[in-house]
Amino acid sequence: MVVTEQSRRFALLATAVAILAAVAPVIASSRFSVVTLRQVQARGMRRSFWHRYFLDLILLGLAFYGYSALRWQQVRLATEATVDADPILFLVPVAFFIGAGLVALRLYPFAMAGLGWLSNRFRGIVLQLTFRRLSRSSGQYVSLLVLLILTVSMGIYNGSAARTLLVNFEDRVRYMNGAELVIREAWEPPEETQAAGMAGAVQPTSYDQPRPTASAEPPFFKRLEIEGVEATARVLVRRAEARNASLHAGSVTMMAIVPHEFAAVAWARSDLFNPHFYDYLTQLSTHRQGALVSPELKRRGKLEPGDPIIINYNNQRIDSYVVGVVPYWPSLNPDHRPFVIMNLDHVQEFTALEPYDSWYDITGPEAIPNIVQRLTNIGVWEWKRVDTELILRELHREPYRRGFFGILTIGFLAAAAVAVLAFVVYTIYSTRQRLIQFGALRANGLSLVQTLGVVGLEQLLTVGIGLLIGIAGGNAATTLFLPFLRDRASEVEPVPPFLIVTDLDDLTRMVAIVGAAFVVGVVALALFLVRARLASALRLGEEG
Repeated sequence: MVVTEQSRRFALLATAVAILAAVAPVIASSRFSVVTLRQVQARGMRRSFWHRYFLDLILLGLAFYGYSALRWQQVRLATEATVDADPILFLVPVAFFIGAGLVALRLYPFAMAGLGWLSNRFRGIVLQLTFRRLSRSSGQYVSLLVLLILTVSMGIYNGSAARTLLVNFEDRVRYMNGAELVIREAWEPPEETQAAGMAGAVQPTSYDQPRPTASAEPPFFKRLEIEGVEATARVLVRRAEARNASLHAGSVTMMAIVPHEFAAVAWARSDLFNPHFYDYLTQLSTHRQGALVSPELKRRGKLEPGDPIIINYNNQRIDSYVVGVVPYWPSLNPDHRPFVIMNLDHVQEFTALEPYDSWYDITGPEAIPNIVQRLTNIGVWEWKRVDTELILRELHREPYRRGFFGILTIGFLAAAAVAVLAFVVYTIYSTRQRLIQFGALRANGLSLVQTLGVVGLEQLLTVGIGLLIGIAGGNAATTLFLPFLRDRASEVEPVPPFLIVTDLDDLTRMVAIVGAAFVVGVVALALFLVRARLASALRLGEEG
């Protein structure tokens, strides 16, 4: 092991920070006398450091500047361009969390004072004491609330970032594959195909290129009888040329399907289609000669619903007409090439018979070997196999993805743990510090239940408000800053569109963890007050 110069500098810096952290409280405490110290401890008359120097507004200004810089950088990028991750993307949300939280805490005493004024209309002393203390002692709970807001916001933001990247990463794979299992079929044994290739027959180099024609089609519905197959669909994908009556629209990807089969196996995200995905398939089912076109094909061919469209595939003309415009379609990227979706039966009437792809919805990955083996019994051989779940599993095993998602997950868990520890430490410290006050309240006639009510309500209002501000800040940052990840994640492409994911389960977990800590803290506080000798704490100078 070698100690470098950089390591020495970091060690000296850490030592200086540790010494400063130890000396700073001493310097701050040296300015107080016994009387002023008791006043500050009892009422927290001074505003917090953050609010005295308007650091909340400064941090919000920095967050706004960072957001504007990221927004401007995004606007200048090309459609499919990506950039390296900028540290500002991770620092700006923290400034936003703290700044927005401190601005809310600046208004918090006024809200408590207003509630205190309203509480005067009700009988009982608990509400008046609680709201009056919270409105006057803002300096005592700001530190706890800042930490609580920061940890909750960071937890929600990290959880949303991890889930957003994971969902978009998986959606990209599922969209581009189209189904759980895709088998690109050959209707002749591999040895015969190789022999034909040696004799000069045309061999496909891509899934959308012509394949050797066949004289007969294997029985399709035999595939449904194979164990492990839930549903299957015939999908013919080829590169073709499109035109309207007088205008050439260029090269397109032609997909021919059987609509009711396709609906049972294709992966389709609901936000990609308006109206619903099934409505487009219904249009194809209703119009046997109809075609769905992409927006780019509509623009190139100057097409409108009802217009005729001519598809030329391998010198074979297919006449059709437009029944709808669809922006996305499973396995097709409209940014690479315009596409047209047609009925398989109609296409096969005008073209020579060729092997197609079969898409499957299966019971599990263990069924795939059996499916491939059983297909040979009906005259179908595997040219290529696309196993979506296998691809996802292999990609998830890549070290950098596992590390990245692991760090974000650990960040969420660490934020929850820090929030709980902060609440526990604050509860213990504030209770010991206010032991004289509790003794005075009991000596002036408050019952133990009323004392517990005052303390419990204070904890609920501070922790509850901190939790709400943290959740609001985390959700706001998720909406504002997570869209910038699209241009900084190589595995996320424009198709399908980037989707921001905020899972309600993450919010529920965070609320449950902090809520459980609150309940435990109040119970522990009740036991402490029951066992504490409050009368002896009234002696001058004793803290319990």
